[in-house]
Amino acid sequence: MPAVFIYHQRKLEYVVFPNRLIIIDTDQPDLIGPIRAAERHPFWNNPAQRNPFLKEGEDFFKSNEEYLGSLISMADVDGKMSQGFFLYLTFRRFQNQLYQASIVNNSDLQKIDRKKFKRMVPRVGQKFSSGSR
Repeated sequence: MPAVFIYHQRKLEYVVFPNRLIIIDTDQPDLIGPIRAAERHPFWNNPAQRNPFLKEGEDFFKSNEEYLGSLISMADVDGKMSQGFFLYLTFRRFQNQLYQASIVNNSDLQKIDRKKFKRMVPRVGQKFSSGSR
């Protein structure tokens, strides 16, 4: 399963999964709200922006299919944002001077030391018990 790595000052701080699970290694988790607010982003809400963005994402996933291990779909699922759209939107939104993002494959995902991450942020509507990580 691919994921998005988000770096701040060359330090991996967030790992964002297509199912919207976020694991963090930062004391200031400023990006959790913006990541969760994907459905409010103009690339999703505005058809004039969504259609070119869909094409861009499809081209990206097609050109990186071998690295990612499968072709990821940007198409919505019953009117809801697909995991592929969410993943690509997260990747694109955090490409600036303050943060750097990359989409990684399962093999690269397995290389991170998950023990160093401070906590998992449950998906919206999901709650972890106090013993869960």
